Amino acid sequence: VAALAAGAPSADFQPGGAVRVSLGLDRLLGSHRLTLATAADIYRPDELRGPSGNLALAQVKLGPVLSADAQLLLGVPRLRELMLWSAVRYRSNFSRDGITVENTSGAYLDGGVRTSVPIAAATDIVLAANGRFHTGLAIDEGLPTSGVTSGTVTIGLSQRAGSLVFQPFARATSGSVNARGSARDLQQASFTGFTGGLVIISRF
Repeated sequence: VAALAAGAPSADFQPGGAVRVSLGLDRLLGSHRLTLATAADIYRPDELRGPSGNLALAQVKLGPVLSADAQLLLGVPRLRELMLWSAVRYRSNFSRDGITVENTSGAYLDGGVRTSVPIAAATDIVLAANGRFHTGLAIDEGLPTSGVTSGTVTIGLSQRAGSLVFQPFARATSGSVNARGSARDLQQASFTGFTGGLVIISRF
């Protein structure tokens, strides 16, 4: 948007509309439960309009975004919860003034496992691990369009007290950020992070 508006006689940028079509499936598989969901997002063109407001100086149209999510909840003895999940997104190329802009597509893959192990009548240990892989966009070599590969491990407690559930947790993340363009081998960095928090859930 900034590039289109630079030097233009107007900064009247009007976003286009969007339509989402989705389809889901949820069923029991013995003692297990499978949930699947797919979606497609379709966009109308965004316009940079002239000073009069009725002349389009430029148009940008996002390509369709396709996504699929899966969640498998396993009924396993001695575990209060054991869930496997994954999410896939594909972002297609966008166009500018009706011309497809190459290297603007990307894929995003996330997945993980979460389990809750009871250690007392009202107390569980919560364990989770997930991974992430984003290809990034090759059109630019900056940080916002870089690819990401990372993994996260979480450990916490779930304590039920009447209508409230207290869930303190600690989380560690490690991974790398990589430019997707020609400077991929020159622009990459590793990162590590640690976080902690408390979630309070009220049931009523």
